[in-house]
Amino acid sequence: VQKGTLIINGGIFAVEPYDNPVYGYKYVLNCIDSALRNGTAKIIVNGGTFINYDPSHSNSENPMENFVADGYKVVSETKENGDIWYSVVKE
Repeated sequence: VQKGTLIINGGIFAVEPYDNPVYGYKYVLNCIDSALRNGTAKIIVNGGTFINYDPSHSNSENPMENFVADGYKVVSETKENGDIWYSVVKE
């Protein structure tokens, strides 16, 4: 997000990791850092499932950012193939 607000209410989101394992899966959701800091861009997650990405601990931001809306939490489940599915649900 460069400007404005992205609101996610549901869906399934997945991303392939970068070739460089240092970066992993961290860019499923991302705000331009300066826009996040000055408040002109934000992300609010009210639902959805994120594969190998926890929107409550987003490493795409520095420092780490919690995009999950107040009153919601993340529940994780490890699948047989090793993927971790993070689902955002009401508390």
